[in-house]
Amino acid sequence: MPLKSTAAERTLRLKQKLTGESALMPTAPSVVGRLHTALSALRQGETVQPEAIFRDILASAPQNPDALHGLGLILLQRGETKDAIGLLKRALKTGKAPGQFHVNLAVALETDGQIENALKTLKKAVSQDGDDPFLHQSLGVFLFNRSRDKDALHALEKAARLNPELPRLQLMLGDIHIKNQRDDLALECYKRHVEQNPEDRRILSRVAYLLANQGKHQEILDRLLPLYEDGTTDGDLCNNIGSALIHLDRLDDAEPYILKAYELDPSRWEFNANVAGLHMANERLDAAVTLFERLKEQYPDNPQPATDLALIYIRMGRVEDARRELEAITEAHPEHDPAWVALGMLNMTETRYYDAADAYRKAIEVNPINVHANSNLSIVLKPLNELDEASFYANKTIHLPGFSPAFFSNAFQVFHATCDFDGISQLGDLRELVDNVADNALPGCVFDLMRYAEDLETSRWVASVNRRWGLVLEESAARNPLPPMPTWAKHDKVRVGFLSSDLRDHSVGKHITPLMENFDSERLEVYGYSAWNAEGDRVHEALAQRMNGGIRNVSNLMARDVAAVIRADEIDILFELNGHTMGARLDVVPYRPAPVQIEWLGFPFTTGLKDLDYFLLDEHVAPADLSLMLEKPLMMPESWTIFGGYPDMPITGTLPVEENGYITFGSLNAPYKMTRPTIEAWSRVMLQVPNSRMMIVRPDVKSRILCANIANEFNNCGINPERIGFFDNRSNKINFQNCYNFIDMTMDTMPVTGGTTTCDAMWMGVPVVTLAGPSYHQRISHALLSHIGLQELSTTSLDEFVQRSVDLAGDIDSLRFLRRNLRTILRESYLCDGPRYATHFCDVMEKVAREHGLA
Repeated sequence: MPLKSTAAERTLRLKQKLTGESALMPTAPSVVGRLHTALSALRQGETVQPEAIFRDILASAPQNPDALHGLGLILLQRGETKDAIGLLKRALKTGKAPGQFHVNLAVALETDGQIENALKTLKKAVSQDGDDPFLHQSLGVFLFNRSRDKDALHALEKAARLNPELPRLQLMLGDIHIKNQRDDLALECYKRHVEQNPEDRRILSRVAYLLANQGKHQEILDRLLPLYEDGTTDGDLCNNIGSALIHLDRLDDAEPYILKAYELDPSRWEFNANVAGLHMANERLDAAVTLFERLKEQYPDNPQPATDLALIYIRMGRVEDARRELEAITEAHPEHDPAWVALGMLNMTETRYYDAADAYRKAIEVNPINVHANSNLSIVLKPLNELDEASFYANKTIHLPGFSPAFFSNAFQVFHATCDFDGISQLGDLRELVDNVADNALPGCVFDLMRYAEDLETSRWVASVNRRWGLVLEESAARNPLPPMPTWAKHDKVRVGFLSSDLRDHSVGKHITPLMENFDSERLEVYGYSAWNAEGDRVHEALAQRMNGGIRNVSNLMARDVAAVIRADEIDILFELNGHTMGARLDVVPYRPAPVQIEWLGFPFTTGLKDLDYFLLDEHVAPADLSLMLEKPLMMPESWTIFGGYPDMPITGTLPVEENGYITFGSLNAPYKMTRPTIEAWSRVMLQVPNSRMMIVRPDVKSRILCANIANEFNNCGINPERIGFFDNRSNKINFQNCYNFIDMTMDTMPVTGGTTTCDAMWMGVPVVTLAGPSYHQRISHALLSHIGLQELSTTSLDEFVQRSVDLAGDIDSLRFLRRNLRTILRESYLCDGPRYATHFCDVMEKVAREHGLA
C-alpha cells in the first residue's frame, strides 16, 4: 500500500510538471531548447517569435503537446478562440496533461461562451488528478465567478487541505466567506493571506474592516501603526488607523489620520464618512450635516449619503427631517435595506413600535441576513409583547453569518424576557462578552446584568460595567460642555426637578404620585422633564398639574439641549428617575444641568456616573457595603419610597388553600427576574409542600415559548409541569390585583427582588418571603417588609428562604391572619402616609440645599 504523499511533496511534483522542459513526452534536445526559448518569450509577453517556433516544431512534430498548448494560448490572446480551443484539445489528447493545460482549455471554452463544457473540463481534470491543489483552486475560482458559492467553497477548501500556501487561495476563501457574511472565517483567511503576502497591503483594509466589526480596534492599531510612515500616500492605511482610534475614544489621536486620508482622496466615500464620524464624536453635528448634504448632492444615485444624513438628524432630535429623508429613500430605493433599518430606529425613538417593526420587516424582505434588522426587530417586538416572534428573530440573529459580540445585547434581553436560559448560554461566557463588546453596545445589556449580581464579587463586576458606560457619557459631554455653572440668586423655595421617561402610568409614576400630591408648595418648587412623549396619559397629566409649568417634553432633544433647558429653569436639585431603564436620559447628567443631582426609584443599582452626587435611600434598602455605589447615600429618615395604595379591590374572605385543598404559590414579577436560581429555590419549596401549585400571572405568558421554558426548568428541578399554571390577565381582562385572590402566598425572585409587585401583594393580603442580599437590588422587598414590621419574612440565606417559605405554607392560621389584616397593616404604616413622607422629603431637600449653599 503506497504511503500518502505530503503537501510539500505534492507541491514539488506539481512544480516539476509545470516547469519541466517537456510536460508530456520525451523530446529531442534541439526541440527542448527551442521550446524553452519560446515559452520564456511568451511569459515575457512576446508572441511573434514564440508563434514562429511553435509552428515550426509542429510542422515536424504535429503532436508535440507543449507546442500545441503554447500556440493555442497565443491564438486565444489574439481572439481566435475557435482555433485556440482546437489546439488545446489536441494537446490534451496526446497523453496525461498537466493541470495548467486543462485550466487554459477551460478558459478558452469560457471565453467562447461554452460554460458547461468549461466546467466539465475542470471537473475531468480534478477527477484525473485529485491530488493537484491547483486544479481544485481553479475549479473553485470558476464556480465562485458563477456565484455557486457552496460548490466553490468545497473546491477551495479541498485545495487548502492539499496546499494551504497556494498563491491567492486564502484570499479567494476569504472573499467567499465575506460574500456570505461569515466574517469570522473570512477574517482568518485574510490574516493567513497577509502572513503569506506581507507586501499585499490592500487586504489589510479588509482585515481592519472585519476586526472593526468584532470591536477589536486595538488589534487594528497593533497591525497597522507599525506600517505607517510620515509622507505615506496610502489613504486606506490612514483611514483605518483613524477609525480604530475613534472607536477607542482617542479622538485627538484619530483626527490627523482621518484628515490625512481625506486629503489624499477627498472623493472616497468612506473617508468622507469618517470625517463626518469625527465631527459627530466631537458633537460637531452641524458640520457632519453639511458634509453629508454635500455628499448627497455629489452622489444623487447613491442612497447611502441620505441615509447617513437621516441618522445624524435622528441623533440631533430632528425627527421630521429624518423622516422626510428616509421616506424619500425607501420610495426611490426600496431595495436599500440600511434605509429601512434607519427608519425602524427613528420609529423606535418615537416609541412607534409597530411602525418600527414594519420597517425592520421590510429590511429583512430585502436582505434576510441583515443582522441589524433581525436584531432590532427582535428587541422592538419585546415591548409589543410578541415574545414568540421576538425569540425567533433573536435566535436567528445569533446564527446569522454576520453575527458578532457587538450584536449580543438584543438577543441577551429577549432571552431573559423568555426565560431562555439555554439561549443565554449559547451567547458564550458573559464576562468575556461584556468585557470585549464595544462601548456603544453596553446600554442594551446593563439593566439585565443586575440578575447576575448575586454577591459582593459579582456586584462589583456589574458596578464596573456601569462605570465603564458612565465614563463614555462623561467623555462625550466633556467634548462640548455647557458653560460653567452660573451663580444664581438663592431662590425663596428650593427648586427640585425630576427627569424621567416614567412620569406616566408606570411603577415610577405611581410611587412619585403621593409625593406630588402632598409636598409643601411653600417650601419647594417642583419641575418635570419627560423623556417620553406621554401625551394623554392620565398619571402624566395628574403629575403635570402639580408641577410648576407642567411637565416639559424633552424626548426629542439632544442631551446637551435637555441640560440647557433644565439649567435655564435654575433647578437647584435634579432627580434622575430612570437609571439604565427604557427611555433613560443618563446622557444629560454629565452636562451638570443642576448643582446637585440625585438618583432615585427607577434603577436599584449604581448608575456609574460621578455627576450623580447622591442616591436617595434608607437604612434598610441601602447596600450592606456602600462601596458598591459610586453615588453617596442620601438617607431618608424612614422610607426611601412612598406607596400610595390602590382602589379597594375586594379581598376574598377565604384562602385559596381552604377551597382547593392545596397551597397556591404565585408570582407577578417580570420574567427577566425569574433566574435559574429562583426557579431552583421555588422548586425546593414545592417539593416539601405536597400538591402545591405555582401560578405565574403576567401578560407575557401569552408566549408559548416563555411558558415552555419556565415549565421545562421546573421539570428539570423535579416539579411536574402540571403543577405550574400560567394566566394572562390582560387578555382575559382581569385586574392584576384580583389575581392575588387566587394566590395563598408569594416567594420572591432573586437576586433582583420585587418592588411594586411586593407592595401589590401585601395590599391584597398576600405575604411575600424574600431573600435579602448585600446589594440594593437584593434588598427592596426586605426594606418594604421591614417598614411594616414583617422582618421575619426576610431571610439571609437560601436554606433559610426555603425553610421560611415551607413553614409559612404550612401555617394556615398565619396565612388567614395576613389575608385579613395585611392591607390594614400596610395602610396604617408610614409607607402609605403621603403627608408624612412629603414632610421628610422637603426636610431632606432643604438640608441638601443648605449644605451646597443653595438656600
